[in-house]
Amino acid sequence: MIDFVKIWIYDEELTRQLLENARLGFQRGRDRYTSTPYKNLKFTLHDSGRTEIAGSLHKYFNDGAHNWNNFTRVDLWDTIHDLCQWLKIAPSQAELKNVEFGVNLTTPFSPPELLRDLIAYKSYSFGRVSVRNGGNYYQAKNFDCFVKCYDKGAQYERPGNLLRFEVKVKSMRFLHGADVRTLQDLMKAEKLATLGAMLSEAWELVLIRERLPATKLTANERDTVETVTTQDLKTIGRRQRYQLLKEYRTLVERTLHGDGTPPNGTPPDRKKVVAGLIRDKWQHLTKGDVCNDLQPAEDAGRPDVCNDPQPVAAKPDVCNV
Repeated sequence: MIDFVKIWIYDEELTRQLLENARLGFQRGRDRYTSTPYKNLKFTLHDSGRTEIAGSLHKYFNDGAHNWNNFTRVDLWDTIHDLCQWLKIAPSQAELKNVEFGVNLTTPFSPPELLRDLIAYKSYSFGRVSVRNGGNYYQAKNFDCFVKCYDKGAQYERPGNLLRFEVKVKSMRFLHGADVRTLQDLMKAEKLATLGAMLSEAWELVLIRERLPATKLTANERDTVETVTTQDLKTIGRRQRYQLLKEYRTLVERTLHGDGTPPNGTPPDRKKVVAGLIRDKWQHLTKGDVCNDLQPAEDAGRPDVCNDPQPVAAKPDVCNV
């Protein structure tokens, strides 16, 4: 659900305590101290007084090991609450500068099959990106966000078909309508529901290479399909590219989505299958009230999710993590 975040905190006492934590292994740079990763989180202490924390909350939840499993709203709430207690800050102090949200999906088709057929997000082409562990993913990017899709099962050598679809926010103006600004906002059900709707909307704007039956197309329409599905869209001017993609979407809707019949053995409407999986998975991960989802013994002492949890004095000092 929520994965990578970058947060800024301004707290002199926090800076002092972090620097005293030998386990974080800070190294001095020109104008900052930078830590070694701790459960996938990296700490940067700027001379200006800003503490920057970057990494995956999902991996932090799993002690830094992975993010292939489910990460529910309860897990997210507990992770943020635990992190903020350890740092002795309130979640509202942690200002979001980047955030990544998405879902891991079990699909009825092979993820590589879909990845090869990704064309564009809006009018921005998908490209293949290699990563250090030898894997790769496909992403399209504009000024405000990256839209990413990859074979999560292959990344972590998991069985079955495990597809990851996510949006990584580059500029927080992308989330202006969601009013998500701090870690505290990620603890609120209504904010998560808005992010889920934005994830579904992002998928709706993804264009997939479909196997359209030539007998249902005119010569000009076949040319459009040929151009969109075989050429590098980056080499086409913006206006022409926009028009081509618009025409292609219309053709797909008319010839494939119209009657729902998969031509020539094509898997049944993969676009709609994934759309349903995204919607259902997000609802599953975020269902219910955090406090009500927990057993009474576990719930004891938990602050209401609508209120800003305050640091707990009994929590171990940040120096002793």
